[in-house]
Amino acid sequence: MRNLILVIVVLLMAAVVLAADEKCPSAEATKVGVSEFEGFHKVIAPVWHGAYPDSNYDALLAAGPNFEKAFVPIAGIEARMKNVNRKAAFLMNREKLATLVKRYAAACRASDKDSVYTLLPDLHEAFEKTASACLPTPYPEFDGLVVTINLILNTHLPKNNLAGLDGSTETLVAKAKNLTTSTLPASLRDKEKLIVPEFQAIQALAGQIQGCWTKKDMTKYRALAEELNGKLIAFDKAYL
Repeated sequence: MRNLILVIVVLLMAAVVLAADEKCPSAEATKVGVSEFEGFHKVIAPVWHGAYPDSNYDALLAAGPNFEKAFVPIAGIEARMKNVNRKAAFLMNREKLATLVKRYAAACRASDKDSVYTLLPDLHEAFEKTASACLPTPYPEFDGLVVTINLILNTHLPKNNLAGLDGSTETLVAKAKNLTTSTLPASLRDKEKLIVPEFQAIQALAGQIQGCWTKKDMTKYRALAEELNGKLIAFDKAYL
């Protein structure tokens, strides 16, 4: 019975580690298309989760060249973020990561066990922060609007689902009204003067779409829905 309990505990711990690993910023960055982090993540994960807590210095010292090689794609990422704060965070943390990778590799070449053990937590943190800066800015109110317009364009309209269109059109207008300066993420506040007109245009389109639904002018309804979708895509690329 005791052995069974131990097995269950080990499995639960493994599941927790796996879940945490899957949700780490580098894995999430890879999911959204910044695949340059994937190679470094594969290299650092066993070192961070295994060699470091086990004080396996052979593995820690062997990791230096792998870190240097895996950092090359990250060094080549072009910082295209239009969000000034995200771009600054990315560049600052990548520079810090580059410095730590060099210091770690040098310590490995010198077989300096104490230094690699001390440097690894900072290196890992810089890696995660660099990846985090590549993740889209969370904006639930905007995401909710995107879900609704996609539902209209990709599900209700193709199936001529009139009941679904009725409810989703009303929801669309309500969600568009949620795009306000009070719901704007803190990291976008410096862009408020640029963003407010965008919100107004989105809300105006949502109102026109509702007007078309009332008149049952489905040709114009579809055209306006596609126009709104285009605006949402452009906003996402520009700010989030």
